[in-house]
Amino acid sequence: MTNPMGILHGRVSAGIIDDNIGATVYTMDLSHPFSIINNYIDCFVGASEDE
Repeated sequence: MTNPMGILHGRVSAGIIDDNIGATVYTMDLSHPFSIINNYIDCFVGASEDE
């Protein structure tokens, strides 16, 4: 999930967050199983693979 410099791209973490939110909403067994979420993330500094 990292680039050749070993930095995790911010959109990868945003995709992981999106998948987890979808799985959480699905497991809540709601009558209307959907969510509207503004996934707005400011990426100021890249995260290294070991962080």
